[in-house]
Amino acid sequence: CGTSSLYHYLIGHPQVLPASEKQIDYFKYYSFLPMDWYLSHFPPVETFLGRGALLTGESSPSYLPYPKVPHLIHERMRVNDSNNIESLNNFPAIIALVRDPISRAKSSYEYNYAQPALEWLVNRTARIESLHPMLKRIPYGKSESYYRENHLFSFDEFVRAELDVLRDCLKPGGLAELKSREKYGPPDGMFADVFALRDTMKEDASFPLINADEFCYGERINSTIPLAQWKDIVQQYPDKIIDVYSIQLVRSIIGRGLYVLFLDWWYQRFPQE
Repeated sequence: CGTSSLYHYLIGHPQVLPASEKQIDYFKYYSFLPMDWYLSHFPPVETFLGRGALLTGESSPSYLPYPKVPHLIHERMRVNDSNNIESLNNFPAIIALVRDPISRAKSSYEYNYAQPALEWLVNRTARIESLHPMLKRIPYGKSESYYRENHLFSFDEFVRAELDVLRDCLKPGGLAELKSREKYGPPDGMFADVFALRDTMKEDASFPLINADEFCYGERINSTIPLAQWKDIVQQYPDKIIDVYSIQLVRSIIGRGLYVLFLDWWYQRFPQE
């Protein structure tokens, strides 16, 4: 993928050393551990001196959509200068790699939904059928094209269902705006300072800080209708598969491509110069 390609391209430079593993995910999944644990994944000073290297780094795609990640990086990796003044020069360099949103959405549909669903249908076992009883209504031994046409939801069906959700959730004063302020804004949220500053500059404020991925899709309902956004299409096509194991990614094949919403949180902690 793109992040892996860029990472290996960068560490191919003689003055850049790799981490012990490319994707550490510390600031998303392991931030409860001390920073020493995170730093232990990078080469020690002796290795830098011995090889004449200057840089190291990691590549964790899980970081981009989550507001807590730029906040934690800002809090745990900042180093003040000799006058105890914070400077962007004392932070790590951050590279955000994005792709064409439509291409990304189609790729996500295929990788996170279509291929797992076809795997279930073509190589199903008694255990899989016990977990997903609706599979018993679907005939064995058919071609992939048959299963795609008759028992998989199309890309367009997923997109239309999700756009209905996003249209309502992202409207001015909608659920995403209200919940994002409630969790991350005043008085005690991670970005309380940002919200407070924006409140004093309402005429010049940009689009409100919104975490669509966290607040627009709701919680799991049941195995038949995993999320409310799919209620209508599941009822219309009861013999089509919906509950694949990557359901959290399938729900937001459009939302995960709204990069401007994600990056806005990062720019609040690491402003452009």
